[in-house]
Amino acid sequence: MHFRSINFFSKEFFINSLIVLLPFSFIAGNLLINLNVIILILITLFYLRTQLFQLKLNFTDKLIFYFFAYLILVSTLSTIYRYNFENLNDNTTLIKSWAFLRFLLLYLTIRLLISFKIFNLRLFFISCSSATLFVCLDLIFQFVFGYNFFGYVSIYPRHTTGMFGDEAIAGSFLQRFSLFCLF
Repeated sequence: MHFRSINFFSKEFFINSLIVLLPFSFIAGNLLINLNVIILILITLFYLRTQLFQLKLNFTDKLIFYFFAYLILVSTLSTIYRYNFENLNDNTTLIKSWAFLRFLLLYLTIRLLISFKIFNLRLFFISCSSATLFVCLDLIFQFVFGYNFFGYVSIYPRHTTGMFGDEAIAGSFLQRFSLFCLF
């Protein structure tokens, strides 16, 4: 058997650790999802800042850029219209659309990591599978005993929420992340 030594201080290890934590940050909540995504984007841009402009854009990339440009244009025009004609000084649409650009940066980050062969798909699939298995076991435990691994009792009488507290989104999580178990 061939064992590869792991350098815990390499950029590949650090970036892949952030990617491996992504399914578990979905379990932990919205704050950790956003924090994980922002850290992943910043670390990738820091490590690969010289290779950033070597990425060749294909048709899908351009289509995604046009979508985000359209989103910014529409939200800007909507904000201007409301300010001029309805006398509302509400910029939440504009702020949210600019904050939505983090997903464009996440797409570009993952595309960059895949093109430079830094993104380890095997580790990501194992992470998604273990997170799915953990949520499934927690749901079964909560269904049988009435509380989950951490002692949380669901507020819904006939639904198990598992790790997600008072949000009934466990089925949605399993639907999205169990697909990676097949691979």
